[in-house]
Amino acid sequence: MQISVYEENGVNVVAPSGKIDHVTVAEFDGEITKLMQKKQ
Repeated sequence: MQISVYEENGVNVVAPSGKIDHVTVAEFDGEITKLMQKKQ
C-alpha cells in the first residue's frame, strides 16, 4: 500500500492506494495520527 498525504483547499487529504487490511492498517493509522498531532 502507498499513502499520499497532501493539503487541498485547506484540508488535509490522506489517500491510500492498494489494500487496507490487518497488515497495512497500522501504517494508515500512523499517517492519520501524525496529522492529528500536528493540529493540536
